[in-house]
Amino acid sequence: MATGTISWVKFKKDAVEFIKRSEELRDSWEFMVLQEEPGKEILMKKHVYRKMKKNCSDECKEETITMTTTDGELGLSSDSDDSLFEECRALQSSSLSGLCSYEYHIIYSDSYSLPVLYFNSYKEDGRLLTLDEIWENIPCLYQTHVKEEKWSFVTQQDHPILCRPFYQLHPCHTADVMRNVPLDWSNNNYLVTWLSSVGPVVGLNLSLSYATLGNR
Repeated sequence: MATGTISWVKFKKDAVEFIKRSEELRDSWEFMVLQEEPGKEILMKKHVYRKMKKNCSDECKEETITMTTTDGELGLSSDSDDSLFEECRALQSSSLSGLCSYEYHIIYSDSYSLPVLYFNSYKEDGRLLTLDEIWENIPCLYQTHVKEEKWSFVTQQDHPILCRPFYQLHPCHTADVMRNVPLDWSNNNYLVTWLSSVGPVVGLNLSLSYATLGNR
């Protein structure tokens, strides 16, 4: 196994551990196992709402709010503070104007021996964001990298299981990033460290409560 990559067995182990912590936090991640083989399992999260960013000056005002809907009620994580709770309640009674709904899928790639992050983002009228809109809404911190490696950074292709268009954070640089992390993956959660590194590029931010899974 090349440095910076992980086996399918390790991916499953870390995914199960990740889901247990998600359930404790009521963080709405799910683990779907379609078949017991690489590339047939999906670690997924839906209903992450973000405001569309018009320019980088908007970013300081942007907040990401994770919500799951059950019988019309919002499910908030157990560590949500009062201000976030009230904001989510306000959003529930509004039209969610100007917000986009994100859906994230993590699938193990046998070809790369790495997890791959797929995602889609929908406007309030149900239309997908275009690739240009996806690029525009990448946080300013990563915009320089996007311009330099635009076509190998975020791309669109068919979902390997659902067979419909999804955006993808291309895995070609993942091994290089993870190779530089000074951790023993046999004793640490690869998914937590990886998601903490790449997730913010597309608005996916992990709670600090996952940190104990990735630093043992």
